[in-house]
Amino acid sequence: MKRQSLVVFGLLALSLLGCGDKVSDPEALYQKYLEDNAARQAKLKECSLMSVDEQLKSQTCTIAAKAAAKKGGEDFGRALKGFGKHE
Repeated sequence: MKRQSLVVFGLLALSLLGCGDKVSDPEALYQKYLEDNAARQAKLKECSLMSVDEQLKSQTCTIAAKAAAKKGGEDFGRALKGFGKHE
């Protein structure tokens, strides 16, 4: 009986670990990462230390990467507009 409860507990622990992190308000976190460069950079650095599987399971890594891509696109757009004005 003790062995069976140990197996059940182990499976429960693995299922919790396998789910990755869950964010209660993804949109708020996304907005935070858009506005706060330091927080976004720190999260991306933390995510780069994880395995690819862990990164894919991590909702915060996905949100930080999405914010970085949007921010990078906005910065590139501003650079192009500024480049056209100098000619």
